[in-house]
Amino acid sequence: MSEEPDRAPSPSQRRAQDAVRDLGAARPDPAFRARLREDFVAGRIAPPPPRLVDAGRTTPWLRNGLAAAAALAIVLGALAANRAPAWRLVGVEGVGDAIVDGRPIPLDHAAELARALRHAVHVVTPDSGMVELVKPGVLAVSIDMQTDVTLPAGPGRWWGRHDRARVANGYAFYATGRAFHGATLDVETPEVRARVTGTELGVLRDDEQGTCVCVMNGRVHVQRWRGGIPGGVDVPAGQRCINLPNGAQYLKPILEYTVEHLHHLNARSATLLQR
Repeated sequence: MSEEPDRAPSPSQRRAQDAVRDLGAARPDPAFRARLREDFVAGRIAPPPPRLVDAGRTTPWLRNGLAAAAALAIVLGALAANRAPAWRLVGVEGVGDAIVDGRPIPLDHAAELARALRHAVHVVTPDSGMVELVKPGVLAVSIDMQTDVTLPAGPGRWWGRHDRARVANGYAFYATGRAFHGATLDVETPEVRARVTGTELGVLRDDEQGTCVCVMNGRVHVQRWRGGIPGGVDVPAGQRCINLPNGAQYLKPILEYTVEHLHHLNARSATLLQR
C-alpha cells in the first residue's frame, strides 16, 4: 500500500505556525527566582504530602485478595475456637512405659509424658501402671493398667458435637463435664457401641469375657455389633450391661471396682470438669 503524500499547510495553519515562532523562549521572572532561592536556603520548602490510597479505587485483584485473607482468618479463628481443649495429665501411678502414639515413655517422666499426651490418639498402659487425663470442662478418662485405648478428640464447642473413642482391651473409665452437655460420645469395643450423653461409666473389655459397660450416673445406650437385644439396651445408673463374645447381652448390678475407680477419678477431675 502506498503512503498518502504530505499535504501543504493551509493559510490558517501557516499563520498559527508563524505566531508560535514569534513567541520566543520563555524567561523566568527574576523576582520569583530570588524568592525561590531564599526559601530553599531557609528550609521553607516542605516535601509534598504523602499520597493516600483511595480504598474505593484499589484494583479488583487487591480488593479480592484482602477479602479472601480476611475470610480465611475468620474461618481459622472459628475452627480454633470450636476445638476441644488439649488433654491434661492429672494422675500417674505405677511403673513401666506407656506407649503414646507408638512412642514408649516412662511413667516417671511426668513432664515428657504430659507433653506427649496433650494431643495423643492411641495409648497403651504398662502391666503395672495407669494414667488419668482431663479435657478441662469436657471429659475425664482413667486408663487402667494393661489397657489399649483410642482417645476421643473431644466434641466441638458449637459444631461437630459427636465424638468416638475405643477400648480394644483393658479397663477405661469416663466422666463428662459441664461443657459436654448436648454432645455425644460413642465408646466402641469389638462387641458393642456404648453411646454416652452425659454420665460416669466404666468400659471393661477382655478377649475371653467380652465387654462390660458399668454405669454409675446417668444412662448409657449399649448396642451390640452382632447379636444381643434388638435395638440395644438402655443401661441405667447402678447397673452394668454384660456382652459375652457369643452374642448374649444382659443386665446386672454395677461392679464395686468400677464405683471405686470412678470415685477416684472424680476426686481428681471434678474441679477441672467444672461440675
